Amino acid sequence: MPWTIFHDIEAYGQSGILPEEDEGISGMLNRVRFPTPFRLFPNTYKINPGVPTLFPEMALADLFIGEATIPSIVMNYMNFETGRARATLTNPDGRVVDLGEKGFRSHDNGGPVLEDGGFAVDLTGTGEYELQLTGRKCTDYFGREYEGGGTYRFTVAYPLTFSTPVKPGTNYFVGSRYPASASVNPAVPAETQIEITFYPNSDPDRARTEVFSGRANRFGHFMAHGKPPMLFDEPGEYRSLLTTRYIDGRGRLWYGAQTSAGVISPYESDVALHGGRTYISPPSVNTSEPHYGGRARYETNTEGGSSTFEPETYCQFDYIFPYHSGDTLNIATTYPFESVVGIVLSMEAKTKELARRLVRSYNPDNQRYDFPITPRKRKPIFLPDAFKWSEDNFGYYRISEDHADHLPILWSNKRGISPWSFPVQNDIEAYTYLSVIRPGFPVMSLAFAGSFMGPCWIVAPNPYGGQINSGKNGDLPGDVYRIMAGLVLKDKETGKNYYDIYSAAISTLAPGSFNNSVSAPGVHDIRWNNGRHHKLFIGMDTSQSYLVGEKMMLGGTVMPPTTANVTFTVTKPDGTEESLSGTSSPIGGFSPLRPIPVDQAGVYKVKGIVEKDGATGDIPGTGDGSFYHFAIPPDHPEFMQIGLPPYSRVPSGDSVHVPLRWPDDVENATLTWSIMMPGSVLDEGQKAVRGHELDFKITPAQLAIQYPFIDTVDYANGNPMAVDTIVLVFFLEGERGGEKVYDLARVILRGETLYNPRAIFAETGPPVSVGKPRY
Repeated sequence: MPWTIFHDIEAYGQSGILPEEDEGISGMLNRVRFPTPFRLFPNTYKINPGVPTLFPEMALADLFIGEATIPSIVMNYMNFETGRARATLTNPDGRVVDLGEKGFRSHDNGGPVLEDGGFAVDLTGTGEYELQLTGRKCTDYFGREYEGGGTYRFTVAYPLTFSTPVKPGTNYFVGSRYPASASVNPAVPAETQIEITFYPNSDPDRARTEVFSGRANRFGHFMAHGKPPMLFDEPGEYRSLLTTRYIDGRGRLWYGAQTSAGVISPYESDVALHGGRTYISPPSVNTSEPHYGGRARYETNTEGGSSTFEPETYCQFDYIFPYHSGDTLNIATTYPFESVVGIVLSMEAKTKELARRLVRSYNPDNQRYDFPITPRKRKPIFLPDAFKWSEDNFGYYRISEDHADHLPILWSNKRGISPWSFPVQNDIEAYTYLSVIRPGFPVMSLAFAGSFMGPCWIVAPNPYGGQINSGKNGDLPGDVYRIMAGLVLKDKETGKNYYDIYSAAISTLAPGSFNNSVSAPGVHDIRWNNGRHHKLFIGMDTSQSYLVGEKMMLGGTVMPPTTANVTFTVTKPDGTEESLSGTSSPIGGFSPLRPIPVDQAGVYKVKGIVEKDGATGDIPGTGDGSFYHFAIPPDHPEFMQIGLPPYSRVPSGDSVHVPLRWPDDVENATLTWSIMMPGSVLDEGQKAVRGHELDFKITPAQLAIQYPFIDTVDYANGNPMAVDTIVLVFFLEGERGGEKVYDLARVILRGETLYNPRAIFAETGPPVSVGKPRY
């Protein structure tokens, strides 16, 4: 019997691991993250064996605010009051601790519970651990005995997070390159490795792997050098793993990891990946109506969703992914009306030959599906070619050669749609990679065929698995999602594979806006803050910190994801300008056209503009699309003092104070600052400073007036709250003995913890605990 451990722990969107002996046999499906090395925060834990059929519970993008979405049927089958388990722990230093043996006594929502509440495990030291957990004589109610457990490996470390140009689930067109770079937070010179494996035509025998590694600069910026980025030169699939490691002055490990996976698609394909059409009423009784009344784009002049009844038919409906790639779902953060986003993806066969092939595979006997719809007070409606997984799924699909633009994404064989009953007979394999990203954290990242349990999430409230940057409120007005999906369709009969990719957006509106809709790019505002409205914008990293001699790569994503004209203008410290202009891809990607040499110390002013069919936009949070990057000479001595300990607490609702000091012999000083959070610039400025000190202050509650997506209040109880990551960058330039001098420091607020990276990697002494942050 496969056992999990840590299934009841929120670990940055993950929950539970299986023993390495089960690798290749079974696996854990986190809805939040692709499979990623498991990391825990240093602490003491109770360990009990878990039952994976009840997983996941804690780390979901919650369906009903933390309640389980997997039925507890196993609890009615197994007797968890019999059997015993034994455990040993190998510490990072090789020391082995015998944790003894305990008997099974009861169960909870995660599975069996051992006597004394489980094995008490001291994981306060950082590093790599190995747990041996084995069990015997666990029985079912028929008296059959089961064994479980094995070898579990995991990392205990303080959390490093990062911003990357490759978000989990990014997809590419043929001819693209994978940009091996990252910005680490807190900003420390972490050892960084990015391993990319490319599967041309999905063939594991042709897999190519590239590894890019090195150390981030002292401001946390990493860019691979020495070889060109990996080229995706034909259709297929890829997987990448980014890991960062840093040992601070007290010997503590800081660690972060991120997995991405996706599709490399040709620009032209015989298949197309779509979202779903929305049936604001049930599908029409008039079957001659196009798509039975399903709408690709619409305006409802209402809000709510599954708690809002359509007055004529009393239909409950949910909002689903836009049908057209590039479109935006606009949805209010209304609560308690359960604004739900349903995960619906479909595919289109663009040739008659492929449509015929798929329909005959899905329905070899040419039977009528006659899917029933029964509105209240009316007779049932039977749709002759519609397919629906179940009432737990929000998509109505059409299996018809004449309407092959909304097909389900399924595996099938000559018996029809029975992919898991006769897997060896499958002649069509079809699956999707899906990733939904909100700036700062993934909402959902997984690969699947067809559908899965609870294929939706509630917009607000929603703690999103307790990840860094997520709060109990869920989404606030102005939050924006990026949906990314890739389709793989394999025809085993012909040996031909097909690929396509899709990207769309979700914009969360304020309660009372009454404008839930699906709109084309440039029709509605997708972002508004700082007194400015954007129908388009460019998502990208700002406020980067370079060393002279490095290269600046300007790229990002146009939102909504669409083909648009993008222009960047860089003004260097000496006033010279360099410009880049190009066109984003159909899924919004804008790759750097060429590197900009960082050949001077000082402040670089970057201005980004995006335009499509008369609609324009720029960089969120800026005044006119302009923001700062910074550069100092390598090995330039530090002279600015940050009057903060390595870690300090800023209670929710309080202001952040950063005391800045510099020596008396530094003259004509100018301070430039930038304040940003994932997805937005919050403030920038420049000031000639008299004297040799400045106390810098920000108040998140004041920033939230201009940027309503900053969490400052728990709306359930009215108490102050702090969950967001806010990065403060300080650049000081002046003169010393007639020579120009420069210094640069970064400070990061993560929830209620203020990190001073300069002090973190300068301090020495025995390891100490800094308190547990929110995951």
